[in-house]
Amino acid sequence: MNTSCQRLLAAIVLSVATASMAATPATLPTSDKASAALNPQIWRVDGGDLRLRFNDSYLDLFGIQVERTAAVLDKQNPEFAIFPVLSSGGVRFNAPDGGFDRFLDGSLTIRGGFELKLADGSRIDLRNATVRPDAGNPANLELVGPDGQAWLYVNHLMYQFGQDYRAFNVRSADLRATAALAKRVGEPALRDAYVGELNLYARVMERSREVTAQPKGNAPIFHGTAHPNGGIYEADVLITAFDMQFMRCRRSNQTTNGCDGAGGDDGEVVFAPNATLRNSNTNRTADVPWYTKFTTSPYSYPYAGNDQHPFLIWNAYRIVDGQLEQIAASGTKHAWLTINQGCAAGAFTGNGHILGLNCSDTYGTGNNDDITDLGPRSEILPAVAVWGRCNSIFDTNCDGQENGVPACQSTSSGCYDQRMVMRESQLQVPGAAYFTEAWYIVQDDI
Repeated sequence: MNTSCQRLLAAIVLSVATASMAATPATLPTSDKASAALNPQIWRVDGGDLRLRFNDSYLDLFGIQVERTAAVLDKQNPEFAIFPVLSSGGVRFNAPDGGFDRFLDGSLTIRGGFELKLADGSRIDLRNATVRPDAGNPANLELVGPDGQAWLYVNHLMYQFGQDYRAFNVRSADLRATAALAKRVGEPALRDAYVGELNLYARVMERSREVTAQPKGNAPIFHGTAHPNGGIYEADVLITAFDMQFMRCRRSNQTTNGCDGAGGDDGEVVFAPNATLRNSNTNRTADVPWYTKFTTSPYSYPYAGNDQHPFLIWNAYRIVDGQLEQIAASGTKHAWLTINQGCAAGAFTGNGHILGLNCSDTYGTGNNDDITDLGPRSEILPAVAVWGRCNSIFDTNCDGQENGVPACQSTSSGCYDQRMVMRESQLQVPGAAYFTEAWYIVQDDI
């Protein structure tokens, strides 16, 4: 990728990110206030394995190359390199009633790792790195090199307890550049940028008390349920924040990575967001079903259907000479789990498959770029927010069994299908302003 294109995309990343809309609902309690009413429960995890994949197209903008050492590739998804986690004391966190609240202390040590080769020829060694809680944000982790410097950090953790609470699985999380890495590279735009995705599968070694088998609350109260004071309970979900980032680019021949800037080949450019939503917090707020496709809910709905869940879409616009034009649209992201942070005391969470009262959830950039959860908008009935599974791309023969979708491999279709794709030429209009938006489509949302 040439220098002019690097500067162009870095500038677009900044302009799109700063123009992204974010709505802030009024008088929602903070996570600290909401979790204060819950009984603390201290867990310790250790061992297992760490899996990493990198957004090489983005790192290439800044002349950074990732050199993986002593890595085993995941057979199911070769984008991910697997590194064993050594038993070394582990990390502690608070998870009241089996719902993650914050990291406390400790660290995990990985065997093997990788090096970052910078444009000036120097290297940052992250072999045998440690993962520890971020002192500045207890919801995040840091990836620390043998030099003691945190070069990367991890946020937007999609966690889930498995094996009857004997395993703690971070099924997806964003890997981002720290201020130290941006300073070392000499590129302020790199700070906080999404540079990869992390998965963690760790063993639960101890907890301060047993987990209550019943999820928080007694039963979900869905939209349409009669309210004791008259009327009904209502679904009212709010997007609280999102931002957008460049993911990858390929030439128009669809076989060559990278774009070449103004006047050259008119390449395809992909952007993806992270997005945070929160359920409302009133005496009429309904719980929201959040069931992964091809799964069955144990609860009776006031409407037909199982495996129903919210859907996320995103769009891009350009204003030139006072005229607004939509220039790109994503497919549909099928949400599959809600981490339920900052919930009201007693909120019903359904083990991650019910968005309860005041609960918040974030889908990270890497997760929203995963083709295994991205499908066409045409498969959704938007007025009622229902997915038509039968004959969808995930069930092409309508047998109720999920079929595979193409993996994202370099310039393959799996990296560009169902994404928000723009042409280089659309991003090179003098005097243009660019805007993005994101919407959650939620069944019965008022």
